[in-house]
Amino acid sequence: MLIIAILVSIILSIFSTTVLSYISMATPIGPWIAPTLALMAMPLFTWIKNQTAYTQSVAQVTAAGSVGGILATGMGFSLPTLYFLDPVLFNSWMASPIYFVTVLGSLAFAAGGFGLWIANMLEHKLIVQEKMAFPVGEMVYKMIAVQHQAKKAWDLFIGFAGTTVFCFLKTDY
Repeated sequence: MLIIAILVSIILSIFSTTVLSYISMATPIGPWIAPTLALMAMPLFTWIKNQTAYTQSVAQVTAAGSVGGILATGMGFSLPTLYFLDPVLFNSWMASPIYFVTVLGSLAFAAGGFGLWIANMLEHKLIVQEKMAFPVGEMVYKMIAVQHQAKKAWDLFIGFAGTTVFCFLKTDY
């Protein structure tokens, strides 16, 4: 029974990866962490004077950091659902953290591997031939590239700082 549950979980993980991959490509903006990560990474790499190296460094750490956000979003929606559907199973997972982490890691690995495989298979057709844009990716790239244009970088920083102050003042303690 456990093997079947794990196999079905992997299959459904693959299905959810497929559906959310489409939604993420079709939605121009969503609950993305990448823009925030890019804003946080840009000041850390200002010491790099070569614009190409700077852009690559910020883009790489932004992409790597975004993976955690993707996993957190998926698990943040899935685990409460599991708790309400089967609290006994959820509590047994919580009682055995090593097993819990192993199952979640396996699901994340399977979904990530499937996502990379699909991306590799469709890259030439969708990106090269069809020239389909990935709106959030383009937005993050433009945010990184604007760093070398002083006025636009200043406008971006003022917007980020203003939003941070607004959110802080709006929070109830």
